Amino acid sequence: MCIAENLRNPVKKERRILKKMPFLLLLFLLMIIPARGQQEEKDSLIALLGTSPRDSNQVNLLIQIGQMEEISDLDKAREYYLGADQLSREIHYDRGHLKYIANYTYILNQLGQYDSALYWNLHAVEFARKVNDELYLGKSLFNTGTSYRNLGEYQLAVTYYEEGNRIFEKYGMEAIEAQTSNIMCTLFQDLHQYDSAAYYGEKAVGLFGELHNDYMKADALTNLGNVYLYKKENIRARELYEKALFLANEMKSDLLRAVLYLNLGNLQWQKQNLGAFKRYMERALLVSDSLGLLENRVVALKGLGMYFLVSKNTDEAMRYSLEALALSDSLNFLREKSEILDQLADICYMIPDVEQALYYDELTQITRDSLLNKDIQENILDIKEKYAASEREHRISMQNAQLQKRKFLIVGLATIVFLLLIAVLFYVRFQKQKQVLQLQKIRQLETEKQLTATESVMRGEEKERSRLARDLHDGLGGMLTGIKYSLGTMKGNLILKAEDAMAFERSIDMLDSSIKEMRRVAHSLMPEALVKYGLDMAVKDFCSDISQSGKMKIIYQSFGMENLRIENDYSKIIYRIVQELIGNALKHSGAREVVLQLSCDDSTLSMTVEDNGSGFAVEDIENTAGIGLKNIRSRIDYLKGSLDIDSSPEGGTSVFIEINLDQLR
Repeated sequence: MCIAENLRNPVKKERRILKKMPFLLLLFLLMIIPARGQQEEKDSLIALLGTSPRDSNQVNLLIQIGQMEEISDLDKAREYYLGADQLSREIHYDRGHLKYIANYTYILNQLGQYDSALYWNLHAVEFARKVNDELYLGKSLFNTGTSYRNLGEYQLAVTYYEEGNRIFEKYGMEAIEAQTSNIMCTLFQDLHQYDSAAYYGEKAVGLFGELHNDYMKADALTNLGNVYLYKKENIRARELYEKALFLANEMKSDLLRAVLYLNLGNLQWQKQNLGAFKRYMERALLVSDSLGLLENRVVALKGLGMYFLVSKNTDEAMRYSLEALALSDSLNFLREKSEILDQLADICYMIPDVEQALYYDELTQITRDSLLNKDIQENILDIKEKYAASEREHRISMQNAQLQKRKFLIVGLATIVFLLLIAVLFYVRFQKQKQVLQLQKIRQLETEKQLTATESVMRGEEKERSRLARDLHDGLGGMLTGIKYSLGTMKGNLILKAEDAMAFERSIDMLDSSIKEMRRVAHSLMPEALVKYGLDMAVKDFCSDISQSGKMKIIYQSFGMENLRIENDYSKIIYRIVQELIGNALKHSGAREVVLQLSCDDSTLSMTVEDNGSGFAVEDIENTAGIGLKNIRSRIDYLKGSLDIDSSPEGGTSVFIEINLDQLR
């Protein structure tokens, strides 16, 4: 007797933790597929089929060959099953018709056609009762229970499971016990009772191993892996998935591979191993395409879109996400569609295309509202069905009819009100969260625009400083020097009175002072030491010049500045910050002494400026900050650094600046 496996759900979506990743959860079947033979066994069965008479044995041959074809070609398997059913009808072989339904609905479930599978399983239950085949009645009841579970009707699923199990208890079959354990594992998983699910899953794996049924063992391993994944025991889950994948490869089962690639990919995503995640998603997509598993394809496409989004390859992320959106829309997968729309919004914010991102955000909300309304309607319908069933039971028993009716009516109405209240609260909360996220994204974009504008202003300032420095030094400086030498030459050729000679000498001295002052201004605009020798030497020269002028004593200390490795543009900005801080101390503090420290390690540049001046109230200067402090803040913001000012009246001032160098490289 050859019995086929039935009702395997290829995909069950769950919301991911780091931002929205679904993974595959196998929902297992009732019927038992015998271990798949090698190619030689299949060829021998096909050869035997050509010589066998058209009787029940040939029906079983067709079923067995179809089971072997399921691993690699569902269409061929379907042809053999249809042939078995046609022959069963011709020879009036009732059990053959039941075997056909069990195997054919297995294929329907691989293709996600759960409503069609439920229709045929209900037909099998009625037909088994009609022909009085108790064993296949039990199996058909179990298959029907699995159909209802796949469709989310758990109460009806339990009813059919219990009736089927009462029949199986009469036979004491080890294979049935294995499959029962497998189904109970998935049922407890759906009910979030993971310890009980793990118990039945371990039992099913052991029993299928004893039966040498590698195909069902691989199914049970995958199912048990899902349980441990829910329990957050990722190492154990991966071990089980890899064992299942080894068996799938041994049997060359693309159907199992399609599911396992997605499950393993989800594990890699949780570990943030993006390269391995991408490889598993690509494999899952390839296998899903070859088998026509559309729901698996949606998940794989969305996963690849997520990978390229995290990798900041927005073109590829957009391409895969749009393809996933089109497919989920055509299949009316609302939950997947809402997640993909949300993903597309994130891509548009990254581009950035805020208008398109807001459009996708609006579509996301519309889709989620539709999904929420659908869930509420289904819950209300379920409540009404339970209420109607209770009413029928009370009419039969005729005991406390009026009291029970009122009780269930109150419970039903309270439940509806409760569900509606939850829905409203959920919607309001979601809207608030959406607004907060939108404001955050808008602020982020505004900050980026401000930083870009600041960069343009600073680059323009530095360019203008360089131009002025060159014009002063090369143009005006050259002219003044030429005039000096011309006057010196004229002095030797002129005969002047003593007082005129003294006036002439004073003019030359004044011209010499003007040349020195012009060079000092040019040097301040663009110090040669900064370009030639770097930031440390430029700051040291600047402090030395200030100290020599007698206006203020500056003590400069540097630590590790020889390790500083940043672009010259950033060095110029830091130099200007030093100029602004020292200039503020000169103008406003009345300090006699300033200590300036620059410290650099592998990843951080720290600057400390302390003076012994008059100080000020920090809150006052924050509210009335002049252009000098604003310039300092804008430059520090551009460098993505931090500024801390500590001061008090008559207590001096201390300024501390810290810059993360990794962000500047």
